[in-house]
Amino acid sequence: MIINPTFSFAPGTTQADMSEFESAVNAVISQYEQLFTNNVTLNIDYAYGEAFGGISSNQIVFQPMPVGSLGVNEEGYYSFDYSTVVAALTQNEQSTVQTNAYATLPAIPAFWLVGVER
Repeated sequence: MIINPTFSFAPGTTQADMSEFESAVNAVISQYEQLFTNNVTLNIDYAYGEAFGGISSNQIVFQPMPVGSLGVNEEGYYSFDYSTVVAALTQNEQSTVQTNAYATLPAIPAFWLVGVER
């Protein structure tokens, strides 16, 4: 697995905070890339100092967080059970590649893998 991070920071974020955030994210990315060895590339946007502002035209929108609002980004958390996510994915299949990829999804989620050390 390859994870390509893109970072964005709210105005006023210090260079020290930017470096610390990027370092922490890259450490987690490294662990996931070692744990999952499938041939997948993920492009993920990481936003620091920003709050979830909703979804507009299939885009996730972030807004600057007020100073002292640590954890406000949790407002944008939505929870879906595994079968709902798989059903939504398979309803939007547009290519043979997608169909083949979705066929490899396990019947039950493999969340127990997260945080497992070798």
